[in-house]
Amino acid sequence: LLQDALLPPLDQPVPPHWETVEGDFVLVLAIYQTHLGADLMAAPFARFSERCLHLCYVKAGISRRALLRLFLAMEKGTHFDLQCPHLFCVPALAFRLEPLSARGTITVDGERVEYGPLQAQVHGGLARLITGVPANTNGL
Repeated sequence: LLQDALLPPLDQPVPPHWETVEGDFVLVLAIYQTHLGADLMAAPFARFSERCLHLCYVKAGISRRALLRLFLAMEKGTHFDLQCPHLFCVPALAFRLEPLSARGTITVDGERVEYGPLQAQVHGGLARLITGVPANTNGL
């Protein structure tokens, strides 16, 4: 069994050194790799060697037009270049998501899960990843 050494039990508060972000969110994405799919580069700066995940989130107040621009730019990984004041991304070794509203939707890897608090942490070195050279690097 893996030990989640960074995670306190869900019924206990997070450690005081954790950064807490509270507010209304349009989306929250915890991602370890650069891509969510072949045409969706959510975290273009992510590197497996970092051994951290990236918590990317969009705060409420963004217009539908601006959100659409973000999603379209995400195809090429240029959404952070838009300097959107509602888009944030922070590296993390662990996180907890605690919904404050009574209703909502949470999905994990595209599958709907029970609405409520959830947490996760990175477990480095559990698998060996073999990849090819990206086509746009000219073999570098």
